[in-house]
Amino acid sequence: MTDNNTKSTVVSGWEARSLVQERKLFRNNSKTGNGPKYSTLWGEWLGDLYVVYSYGRHWPLWINWKGVWFGNIDRYGRTTTKHFSQTHPLTGYVPMSKLEMEHFVLFGQPEESALVEAAQLKLLPDELVPLAVKARIAA
Repeated sequence: MTDNNTKSTVVSGWEARSLVQERKLFRNNSKTGNGPKYSTLWGEWLGDLYVVYSYGRHWPLWINWKGVWFGNIDRYGRTTTKHFSQTHPLTGYVPMSKLEMEHFVLFGQPEESALVEAAQLKLLPDELVPLAVKARIAA
């Protein structure tokens, strides 16, 4: 089912994973949250970032930037932990704190340390490796 106002697909939490993997707009069918249309789980594009949230923009779970996944590793409540599992892209990702994730969303790109870690994990596309090398040299 597609919501015409936001063009996002309305799904259950467990159906969200495939939409996350494809980086498509979605929202869950809950009516108790404070996200788009009162959802508790949703994915949206913010410029070059695809972001998956749980219970509000204050808790980004996943960010995809230029094909690289970044995941929030801070502790969650029971439902947010379930959202994390339901939306896991099932690929390698750079672990980040909630604060680092919020910074990422605010500024639209990862901090240099996250770029270096992505390179060390061999998650960066070839064209982004020079950015990580530059960040590593500057550190």
